[in-house]
This record gives sequence, C-alpha cells and structure tokens, in this order.
Amino acid sequence: TQTTTLVSIDTGGVALPTGDGATAALVDPTGRRVAFVYRTRPGGALLDQLYLRELGSETTTLVSRRDGAPGNGSSRGPAFAPDGARLAFTSAATNLAANDTNGRNDVFAYDVAADALTLESYDQTGKPSNSTSQAGGFSPDGRKLAFVSSGANIVAGFSAVSSDLYLRDLDTGRAELVSLDPSGLAG
Repeated sequence: TQTTTLVSIDTGGVALPTGDGATAALVDPTGRRVAFVYRTRPGGALLDQLYLRELGSETTTLVSRRDGAPGNGSSRGPAFAPDGARLAFTSAATNLAANDTNGRNDVFAYDVAADALTLESYDQTGKPSNSTSQAGGFSPDGRKLAFVSSGANIVAGFSAVSSDLYLRDLDTGRAELVSLDPSGLAG
C-alpha cells in the first residue's frame, strides 16, 4: 500500500516516555503485530522495555511488566512463535517473576491472547535458573521454546559447564537438554 505507520506509540496515539526511542523491532510472521524495544533513561540509567503493537486495533501493550509495574531491568531479543500468538524475550529485570534472585538474564514467554507473562528459564522447583539464560526460538507449532542457559539446575541430572541448549514444552512445562553428544552426555 506504500504507507508508513508509526508503531512506537501508546494505544491513544501518544508518544511513549521521553527516551532514546525504539531501538529494535520485529514483525510477527502473520504481519499483524510488531514487537519493539523502547529505550528510556529513568534517573539517568539505561533501561529497555519490550512493547507489542497490534496493527489492526492500534493498541500498544507493555510486555515487560508484572502486576502493572514495568520491568526494573532491560528486556531485549524478541522472538515470535510462527502463528504470532506467543512472544519470547530475554530480560535482566528482577520483578517479572516471583523469587527472581539470580541477578541474571532470564527467558520469558508472553501469551498475546491471555495477556500473560511466564518465566521459562526455571529449575525443577519453578524458581529462576541459577545462571544466565537467553531466549531462542519457537518450534513450528509454537508449543516449544528453545533457549540457551548456563544454569546448572534446569534439568535434573545435568550440571552445565558452559551454555547449553534447552527445549521447554510450553503446554506441559517439561524441559529437556538438547545439546547432548551422541553418547547422551552434556556438551
């Protein structure tokens, strides 16, 4: 249609908080949504928040939030599921998940229809991994999320020596270590 649309605005069409502006954007595979990172400097500190713009309804949602409060650390690296229904990202925020005391980046998945954010780089008890994690991508059906983590507590029986690749089933919560050598040992 040869039209240009501003997407880094709030639902009412008003500019987002004063800052450095949008630093990254990703269109979902269906073309209906755009995820973007918006950089601000509250109190002089650099902070990236992740937003989602619905192009049809012209609504903007802050994704990196919990109980209405924006993330207190930067969120980056959005990745859409093939149907656009879920969005994964990496965040250094410590207030997006309960008991997030690891002080490291964690992986989250956002369910667009449910407007629900869940931690995905967690251990067998549901607590955040004990080390850094980074979002990867979704399986073709959108039910599984691949992510990299150096956490030694995500899957029982495996202690990470370096970063390993995991696959989390978003329906069952089960995680499996997939970066194994041919004999079944962790990389």
